[in-house]
Amino acid sequence: MFLLACSTSYADVRFLCLLMGLEAYHRATQGGTILSGEDFEYWQAKLITGLPPDMPPRLRQKLMSLYKYANECSLRTRLKVLLRKTLKLSKLEYTQENCNRFIDFVVENRNRLTHGTKAVEVDLVRPNQDLTTILLRLLLMHIGCGEDSIASAARRLPWSQLAGGHAE
Repeated sequence: MFLLACSTSYADVRFLCLLMGLEAYHRATQGGTILSGEDFEYWQAKLITGLPPDMPPRLRQKLMSLYKYANECSLRTRLKVLLRKTLKLSKLEYTQENCNRFIDFVVENRNRLTHGTKAVEVDLVRPNQDLTTILLRLLLMHIGCGEDSIASAARRLPWSQLAGGHAE
């Protein structure tokens, strides 16, 4: 997802790819379920058997499919863990937002883009730079790069093609 995000010039596509990359990273490195598998299966079965038998089939199927993923953490929760606990950030470099405001912005705009709500033009250049930096830092940390190497890569990032910079 990181490479795909870095290879597109469409800000909305880059934004969504970076978020999918962050979600996948969190899922792969930190899990991200609310209950253990066994506990969730118990509650999932209870919820499904509790659906009224006379419910319209399409609604019943929709609810059953929602229950399938009900044990997953939200994007908001994943971002809080990655930004605050893993990277220990308090403020984002390019947007200059604190973590809470940045997370609110990201979740609102991901929902806008994926669910078609609020057809508003939003400038995603700086948020995309922050998201690119965040995902790059996490990936470099994961493969064992030292903090000096990560900081060096992050300093060069704003001018690189990866971040949509203006380097030739």
